[in-house]
Amino acid sequence: MDSANRPLHIPSGSKPTYWFREHEFRFLASADETSGTYSLMEIVSPSDSGPIAHVHEDAEEAFYGLDGDLTFHVGEQSFEVSTGDLVHVPRGTVHYFTVKERPAKYLALYAPGGEERRFQDPG
Repeated sequence: MDSANRPLHIPSGSKPTYWFREHEFRFLASADETSGTYSLMEIVSPSDSGPIAHVHEDAEEAFYGLDGDLTFHVGEQSFEVSTGDLVHVPRGTVHYFTVKERPAKYLALYAPGGEERRFQDPG
């Protein structure tokens, strides 16, 4: 069976944690595990943190809030994001976010996958 057509099960707590700056990452599904179709990360970020404005030219990106509040800026729009909210960032769109008063936990999905490699080896 082609790896793109096989089921994938990742047991809770089975993936290692990585640190990138002040953010804690767990790569739930890597591009290698999904035949490159997507990557899924669980991220915990401290209050008043977030990335600088940036663009992904080669991937769609989506964020799903698990806990905490963030302010997202995507292109010319801003969104107040809470638990259960989803934000889609089209490829080629400038975006950034700021975590509000307390730490936030969220999922980040990249399609196609591979973005996790940048966080695992930021050099």
